[in-house]
Amino acid sequence: NDPALAQVQLYRVPVGALLDRALHRAGRPWQVTPNTSAEYVDGDATRVNILNSPLFGNSNPWITDGGWSIASGIATHTSGAVGTLSQVRTLVAGTWYRWKVEVAGRSAGTLTPRLAGGTGQDGAAIVTNGIASGRILAVSGNDTFALVASADFDGSVDNAVLFAETDRSLPIGTFDYYVEPQTSQGWPGAVSGPFTVTIL
Repeated sequence: NDPALAQVQLYRVPVGALLDRALHRAGRPWQVTPNTSAEYVDGDATRVNILNSPLFGNSNPWITDGGWSIASGIATHTSGAVGTLSQVRTLVAGTWYRWKVEVAGRSAGTLTPRLAGGTGQDGAAIVTNGIASGRILAVSGNDTFALVASADFDGSVDNAVLFAETDRSLPIGTFDYYVEPQTSQGWPGAVSGPFTVTIL
């Protein structure tokens, strides 16, 4: 409610690093009005998850084999055979695709994200429980997103995400955000933060 407030500057800082106002500026200051709320999008707000039934409430879009099953909103792999959980999607060669899954119940084995069809392109193998994410470059012939479980993988997955990266997409990782009120001449007020955010 400060009448001198005219704009706000956002800072995006790699988690654990010290705020450097020159280095960590996220865009230019945006205009605000005292005693009102404001919204600012950092990154590309047009990105959408291209997977159908990413919460596994409907098993129809997914293809399961080699020990995979879908029930009660999760996909589970029973150890004993290499298995693939997959979904056919329209992918564009030369485009980076970002993926994310949440893994639970794993005590052994690996889970490898893959863009399949043509020459398969693998992401980094997942070897722990929790949220895993990364990016894979699509090549000609890729038309499927898959999660390939090793024979001894014994976990479940949920909340799957796949989207096409653009030049406005932010870097993957965990960041501390800070918010700084400013006057119209750019004089700063007290900084708020950090607000920790994980970017997929």
